[in-house]
Amino acid sequence: MPAAAAAEKVADKANEAATKVADTIDDVKLNVAEKAEAVAEKAKHAVEDATDTAAKVATDAKTAVKNIAASLHKDEAAKDQPATDEAGKHEA
Repeated sequence: MPAAAAAEKVADKANEAATKVADTIDDVKLNVAEKAEAVAEKAKHAVEDATDTAAKVATDAKTAVKNIAASLHKDEAAKDQPATDEAGKHEA
């Protein structure tokens, strides 16, 4: 029976090795999953930051357009006013 005992010992070692490989694979899967989750979280924050920045840029652009429109309107209104002050100074 020494051959049977040796075979059983080899089978036990093979089983231990298979268990270690399976555990290592599980550890790697867990590590990859954790890293993927961390990357996803960073991506989520990056998208949130980009969205906030885009909203601020849109608000700033809207304000700039309003300011330009007001300035143009003011310039047009000034052109329509008669130059009475200048004419009045010369006449007086």
